[in-house]
Amino acid sequence: MYSGITMKDKTVLILGSSSDLGVIVVEKFLKKGWKVLAHYNSNNKKLKNLEKKEKKIELIQANFNNINSINYIK
Repeated sequence: MYSGITMKDKTVLILGSSSDLGVIVVEKFLKKGWKVLAHYNSNNKKLKNLEKKEKKIELIQANFNNINSINYIK
């Protein structure tokens, strides 16, 4: 059954987006027109550079070892 939703209507959450592989995955989804919620713990330099060029990316900082950081996401 076709719902009428296209790939451009999709959003993806990518955990660990600041790693080399994570950045590649983020870039692939952005090129396909997806909105990307990109998680990182502390290193966001590459993601910040992407954010300057792309409108469909939102950065989410969270340390999953810290309950306060996780509660902030809610």
